[in-house]
Amino acid sequence: MASLTLTEEFVGIEEGLWTAGLHDDSDEVGGHAVHLLAYRPPNGTGEHDPFEGYVLIRNSWGCDWGDNGYAWVPMQWMLEHVRSVTVLAAAREGGNTAPEVQILTPAEGASLPYDGFFPDPIRLEARADDVEDGEDCCTFRWWSSRDGDLGTGPAIEHTFTAPGAHHLRAYATDSEGRESYSSVNVLLTNTAPTVEIVGPHRVYRGFTAVYVAEADDPNQLGATCLDTQWISASVGDDLNGRSGCAVVTTFDTVGQRLVEVQVTDADGATGTDQLWVDVVEPPLDADPQVTITVPADDITVSDDRLWWMFAVVDNPTGAVLTYRWYWVDDSDPATQHDLSTFQTLVWSPWLVVGQTDEITLVFEATDGTEVFSDSVGLFVLHPPA
Repeated sequence: MASLTLTEEFVGIEEGLWTAGLHDDSDEVGGHAVHLLAYRPPNGTGEHDPFEGYVLIRNSWGCDWGDNGYAWVPMQWMLEHVRSVTVLAAAREGGNTAPEVQILTPAEGASLPYDGFFPDPIRLEARADDVEDGEDCCTFRWWSSRDGDLGTGPAIEHTFTAPGAHHLRAYATDSEGRESYSSVNVLLTNTAPTVEIVGPHRVYRGFTAVYVAEADDPNQLGATCLDTQWISASVGDDLNGRSGCAVVTTFDTVGQRLVEVQVTDADGATGTDQLWVDVVEPPLDADPQVTITVPADDITVSDDRLWWMFAVVDNPTGAVLTYRWYWVDDSDPATQHDLSTFQTLVWSPWLVVGQTDEITLVFEATDGTEVFSDSVGLFVLHPPA
């Protein structure tokens, strides 16, 4: 026997095979109990998904409902509308009655979070009452239509890994092996990434500019750069169609334009941010501009591999410049450690910084009078030997 949440279309079933139940979006109109008699595959026999078949039910509304009071109802509809199932057997001397199961939490139709870097597990709790064994009866097991077996016990905590609709069941088995279950339908929700564009609002035409999409996704740690799209309202801009969390670009035309970044997570949820950028002509006596393009700021570098360093120098006046790379230990910023006098360098943190964990990498360009520089912060990882 099954306890159902009724819909308007279910009440009006007139045929023996209710295929319309696959698309039933009619209003709920109350509760009811029916007998479950048999199961049939969706296409007769052969391999199939058991959740795509049909269940034969016997109703108590007389011969005018369904086919003389019977109907084959889609399993998908049953999963969404069955509240509990009790297995009935013919009474016999010394016979055993199946336990009655109730899910206490979560509630039917609840929206719940899933996964995440520091996930908060969802508490699942049920109770059972058994005629022979009493209220403290039964062993429990939990099951989800998407995550499969979840655990055992009347109360468990579970971190869901798949978003979307889940049909949850709590099975209870009494001391003589009789089992029944109760079920609820819940929705595991995916949160879109939060995004912020970090970069200059005002830049010189033809000068290098770096824009970074700082994105955070509570469900998918480290996945925020996998599907990133940059868009500029000025069709000819270089960053149109670019991808990645950081882009190095130049603007060839003056004027304001709206720059947008879209970050899409693995489940299709998209977060966006926009930034107005004003591009102006550089003054005739503009100072050189120095930009470190590699490595990016605030990244982790492992000391067991080689890393590129590259800086761009915009020098509109053509002044003679000399270059210098160096690093400082963040715990001792007064001491500078020279690396190179070229714009491009391949280096190994292991050979350079030893066991230092946090450093600032600096590139300077000087005309002998003034110094123009850019810097990035790095976290140095020391894998075990």
